[in-house]
Amino acid sequence: MLQTKNMTAEQRRNRKLKIFKSVMTVSCALIFCCGIFQSVELLTFCGRDFRTTIAFDSRYEQLCMTITEILLAIAGVFGIYWRKAGPVYIVAVSFLLCTTMVFHLVDFVMGIISMYDKDGKMEDSGQFLQKLIVSYKDGDMLSIHKLNGLQICKECCGIKGPEDKAIHSDDTGNGLIRSCCPDDKAATCTLQNAYTVGCANKLMEDEGRLLTFQAISVFTILCEFFTYQALLRCFV
Repeated sequence: MLQTKNMTAEQRRNRKLKIFKSVMTVSCALIFCCGIFQSVELLTFCGRDFRTTIAFDSRYEQLCMTITEILLAIAGVFGIYWRKAGPVYIVAVSFLLCTTMVFHLVDFVMGIISMYDKDGKMEDSGQFLQKLIVSYKDGDMLSIHKLNGLQICKECCGIKGPEDKAIHSDDTGNGLIRSCCPDDKAATCTLQNAYTVGCANKLMEDEGRLLTFQAISVFTILCEFFTYQALLRCFV
């Protein structure tokens, strides 16, 4: 009788462990997929930044974060099914996962803050471009890189078009910033051969991608928190 009860208890533990492993695998798979999605977005998206910075392009920093999440998701699944994975391995993965989660949370908060202006209103594409162009004219290297990359990628010029005085490279009104024109005409970029579409309209088309990126960040953070808590409670 006692042996039967012990077998029943053991079967229940094995069933719970099996369910737990399945749930953890799904959680790690979700983190992996979110990491892949955000990495692809960071590599291919050439619109407004997901988070602004004054030091360097934040996308390189964010790429390190998403790639780390992908690797930790793989390490998490490996630790769940690897019988020789001891407490030290699980604690190490959990610690790195927690650190990445905190970093992702800070990145998300900074991304939301950067979308608003000083008055607490959501900054529109025109305001973003205006600040970028002013910094460009001041010689800020990061702003020069961002504005040139944006106009070349989106094939646009200025805020509303090449008529914007802000993107004129001289006082005559004829010369424009080189990136306002295709590569073969960049040496003599003028109103006649510049892109006719303003960048504000182009950026408005990407607002959905910005919000989707931030929504994925929230979902990833929740999955990481659940995985971190579960790993420590059940394997350590």
